[in-house]
Amino acid sequence: MNHKAFRRILLLMVLLAAGAAALLYHGIPDADTQNMVVYNRLAKEAALHWEDVERGRYEDVDVPFCILNLNKEVLFTSGEGAVTTISDALRGGHPVLDVEKDGTLCGRIIVTQSARDALQHERNAAFLIIAVFITAASLLCLYYHKELDRKLFRPFRDMERFALEVSRGNLDFPLKMDRNNLFGAFTESFDRMREQILSARERELQAVRNQKELVAALSHDIKTPVTSIKITSEFLMAAVEEDAVREKLSMIYDKTEQIEDLVNNLFHSTLQDMEQMEVSASAHYSSVLADAVRAADYKNQAELSPVPECLIHVDELRLTQMVSNIITNSYKYADTRIRVEACVEETHLRVVFRDDGNGVDEEELPLLCSRFYRGKNAAGKPGSGLGLYLCRKLIQQMQGDLYCSCAGGGFSVVLFLKLI
Repeated sequence: MNHKAFRRILLLMVLLAAGAAALLYHGIPDADTQNMVVYNRLAKEAALHWEDVERGRYEDVDVPFCILNLNKEVLFTSGEGAVTTISDALRGGHPVLDVEKDGTLCGRIIVTQSARDALQHERNAAFLIIAVFITAASLLCLYYHKELDRKLFRPFRDMERFALEVSRGNLDFPLKMDRNNLFGAFTESFDRMREQILSARERELQAVRNQKELVAALSHDIKTPVTSIKITSEFLMAAVEEDAVREKLSMIYDKTEQIEDLVNNLFHSTLQDMEQMEVSASAHYSSVLADAVRAADYKNQAELSPVPECLIHVDELRLTQMVSNIITNSYKYADTRIRVEACVEETHLRVVFRDDGNGVDEEELPLLCSRFYRGKNAAGKPGSGLGLYLCRKLIQQMQGDLYCSCAGGGFSVVLFLKLI
């Protein structure tokens, strides 16, 4: 039973009650107010002439009545058909009026109702019974509907919405469980299935991500020995004179070029996933910066100034990767000492990595963080032009930034790490 059907049933019950009321009251005038006025005058008139009730003026009372004293003795009857005992009055539903004189009860009056009034009285009682019955039935239906909705319909609606979210790929949508309803264990099983699917998907994504990073790292590392083989074969071709040897060296050179192209294609196919490396930044003490510098400084030529104590918003693993890339590049292209200085600037911790090399041309600075771009000083040195590009991608996901500078001599890489 849905909400529309339940509303229709309640409306039908209300209409039945209204029809019954109309049927009971049809054609019967409401004379209750008029009768009460007449009965009050009758009681006052009897009290006024209590010593001789027959002298009272009762002409306006058009129904039979009987006056009794406290001993239930009949003092006066207005005509034939009048009820003369209290017990008969109670059985017939006839009104019994108290007669009071000077605030003291002195007798009673039994008014004999006509058949019309008796019918009205019975219909009023019937209407009251019907109204109470319909009200009780409506409340019972309402309670029954709420119980059905709570224990039966609501779990089905929750499962319907759950199935819709899962079909859309949203496995983070939980299925509410209530062990008190009929489907508690059933819904719990479905929610456990969702958790298992979500866990399996996360493991699959992590495995794919690890595989992509491994392929990218291997392809990057393979390029270095391949380039060395290519350069060596080129040098030997220029040094030897025998045609047979030159032909073999030429074959080696061509094959290394072929391998280099294949490795580049493999590396580029995984680049998009590398750009989407997961970053989980959180609050860390600034001391993690010193740990990252020490871990990356394999030549022990990095001089780290004291780092201000503060909280920074970083991913410790990605920060270590960025620092390692910056220091490795410095050793590769400059091979001098590296000075690392940190200071707090408004909302960020500013970290400068500066070497004493020849730097780069001013017009090249804006391009160094572009994908695949390599400066003029990179000729003859292995690399792919992705180090600074990926560093900037990672730090921007941590709400920071990176830029390069040659101000003050040498070459500088500046990191901005967000403060907390």
